[in-house]
Amino acid sequence: MKNILFLSTYSFAKPRHGGQIRLHQLVKKFKENGWKTRSIAVYEQESFIGDELGTFDVPLPVDSTFRLFKGRNIPLINDLLTGSYAASETGGVQ
Repeated sequence: MKNILFLSTYSFAKPRHGGQIRLHQLVKKFKENGWKTRSIAVYEQESFIGDELGTFDVPLPVDSTFRLFKGRNIPLINDLLTGSYAASETGGVQ
């Protein structure tokens, strides 16, 4: 059996917007074609709750220093910052 890992910056356990729907459908099609799938979303903690989350999803805490870019709070770059958080040895994905 082939394996595939889906990484995203938003959970898609309950797909609502275009990106969530696209990822949900991709995972569904891979499963239907015999692939073993796993998804991990490194998401903004304040954006998703409870049953909106996947089993392996990881929050980027509101008070995390990873929310800062070069020591500054820069709006609308959390997609970039979640990547740094996920890749860091002191970040969320360990």
